[in-house]
Amino acid sequence: MEFKKIITLIICVALVAVSATAATVAYFTDTSEDINTFVFGNVKMSLDEAKVDKNGVPVGDERTTSGNAYHLVPGGTYTKDPTVTVKKGTEGAYIRLLVTVSGFGTVKEVFGSGFLPENFVEGWDKEKWVYSGATEIPAENTVTYEFRYYKTVSATEEDVKLEPLFKKLLLPGDSVDLEGVKKLAAAGVSVSVTGHGIQSAGFENADEAWAAFADQVK
Repeated sequence: MEFKKIITLIICVALVAVSATAATVAYFTDTSEDINTFVFGNVKMSLDEAKVDKNGVPVGDERTTSGNAYHLVPGGTYTKDPTVTVKKGTEGAYIRLLVTVSGFGTVKEVFGSGFLPENFVEGWDKEKWVYSGATEIPAENTVTYEFRYYKTVSATEEDVKLEPLFKKLLLPGDSVDLEGVKKLAAAGVSVSVTGHGIQSAGFENADEAWAAFADQVK
């Protein structure tokens, strides 16, 4: 691979969640910030989600990159729809979203070792956002789930808004009780969603592109 062909590389907005707990109430708090944005060409993208109240109910049609706070209760359902917009002027890009869960040891303790995204989200279009596997790093107590958009995306004339990764978070009452929620909060469990984009030109396929992406950000 001639790296001069790797024209474009960008890491976009990350939605980072942290948990906190009071006596009998747990909160799931999102903040959003731009992190490590590298541009070697002309891929432009953004990541946002619906603005919601503490119960996970949308506040009108507002979108946010600055965060939401959720009051979690067993059996609850919360609007959360991480959405990538590929900006005008982008020609042919591979897009992916990474969902990273920290404090994964506690997550497995509470939910079981078979913790998988499809059990805890609603509205995930598996044909559009293709699950590409999980990477667990025991030393960091994290797991990262990778989802790739099913095709390259061009936005030559106008912005292109992709389908959300999923639409809601679920906290199944049969999987966790209030004590479990407290454990998650006390352990500082967090969830982050990060968007990546890389130009498709110069690569034979997405695997090759993302391998080169990884080499560029080491």
